[in-house]
Amino acid sequence: MKFLLSAIICLLLHSAQSQLLSGEIIDDQRKMTSTSNFTINSIYEGYVVYEISVDNLGKVNSERFIAEKSTVKSTPANIAAKNLLKSLTFEPGDKFPKYHHVLVKVKFVKQKTAETTPKTK
Repeated sequence: MKFLLSAIICLLLHSAQSQLLSGEIIDDQRKMTSTSNFTINSIYEGYVVYEISVDNLGKVNSERFIAEKSTVKSTPANIAAKNLLKSLTFEPGDKFPKYHHVLVKVKFVKQKTAETTPKTK
C-alpha cells in the first residue's frame, strides 16, 4: 500500500513539473536532452502554449503560437518564449519522424521588485 501511494505521488509530482503537454514526442517517448524548467521571469504573469517541431537531429526547427490556449499575448513575451523553445534539444535518431511535434507550455512569472529601503535623515 505504501509503495502504491508513493508511486502515485511521484507520478503526480513528475506530471506537475512537465511542460510538454501532448503530441507525438510524448507518445513515442522521445527524451529531451536539454534541461529547462519552462519558466521565464518577466513583467507578465501567465503562460503561452506553442506547438514545436523537432527534426531528426533533435533540434527545434519551428514554433507555432497557440493563442486560444495561452493567457499571455504580448509580443515581447512571445519572443522570449520562442528563444527558450529554440534552445531545447531532444534525442536524435532516424527512428523518429522527420518532423516530430509536441505542445509546450512556457510559464511567465512576475519578477519580484526590490523593496525600497526607508531614507534616513
